[in-house]
Amino acid sequence: ASQYIVVGLVIIGVLAAAFISSMIMRRIPFEDHFVLPWAAGRSWLLESINPYDTEVIQIAENAIQESPYQASLPEEEALLFPLLNLIFYLPFSLIPYAISRLIWVTLLSFSILLIAILGLSLANWKLTPIGKVFVVLISLLWVPGIAISLMGQLSPILILLLFISIYLFLEGQDTTAGFILALTAGSLNVSGLIIVLILVYAMMNRRWSVVSAFFSGVAFVIVVSLLLIPSWPRDWL
Repeated sequence: ASQYIVVGLVIIGVLAAAFISSMIMRRIPFEDHFVLPWAAGRSWLLESINPYDTEVIQIAENAIQESPYQASLPEEEALLFPLLNLIFYLPFSLIPYAISRLIWVTLLSFSILLIAILGLSLANWKLTPIGKVFVVLISLLWVPGIAISLMGQLSPILILLLFISIYLFLEGQDTTAGFILALTAGSLNVSGLIIVLILVYAMMNRRWSVVSAFFSGVAFVIVVSLLLIPSWPRDWL
């Protein structure tokens, strides 16, 4: 019975988060950092248009105009990150913008909650259950958490992957930790320092499986991306 209660509460939480996110996006103007990667992935998957083509900007503008949200394009109207990061958006690019934007914001919200939960676990912070709930909720409900979710930035997912990688590293699951860490290599401005610290610590303690798994994962993703779009490094630059 307790398992059904937990599942039910999770479902209710997801639906409530989606409803609240929809109401906010319909009423509050915001800068949308999701629409350009969504448009880039959609144009590439459905129309074979290069993700870095200027036509992607027009597709993004049309999607915003046809949606019920008060969104606007970011100041830099271009796909600024490497193709390695586009893999996070491809499943959403197959869904119409209004629905995928809602799912994305909900996913970011729960990513922030999981970051708080993992953070408490990694810090081994001794709190009462009520204190833990308060810390987890405040991590989402303060201004930066709300703003990042609303704007649709990728950073919560990247930070969550970093936390998962650190947790697995501490648990001795080196290979899995290295592969998950490799997924964040496309955003070195967010993950670069953590990657360096983990790799240096792993080498000093001769945990070579972390290092090999990380570089193998990065190499695999780069090779696959080059097979799909050989010119993407030049187009990105």
